[in-house]
Amino acid sequence: MTIHFVGAGPGPADLLTVRATRMLGSADVLIAALATTDPDVIALCREDVAALDLQQLASEQVEQVLLAAGTMGHAVVLLLPGAGSLEERERVWVAAVEGAALAWDHTAGVATA
Repeated sequence: MTIHFVGAGPGPADLLTVRATRMLGSADVLIAALATTDPDVIALCREDVAALDLQQLASEQVEQVLLAAGTMGHAVVLLLPGAGSLEERERVWVAAVEGAALAWDHTAGVATA
């Protein structure tokens, strides 16, 4: 399966891209800032999604989850704030995913400006 780095956009579920909505609906694992993510966005996920709070995980733990879930064939959505730019922290995770020869993609969110 694929590791999806997805921009959440301005916040409300109706401002997600169609692609982001599809990815959330098919995710086995969701990594997001759960306390600040609109509950309607989280509700787009399946009931059995394993939802992990990005704010409670160290960067190394996020990397471990991405690699373990990806290796087990799970679809993972890492929901990033705003447009979901791949900043330094995210580029480290992408490098780890690439190093493990796992598939990944990036879906930008709607710009907040």
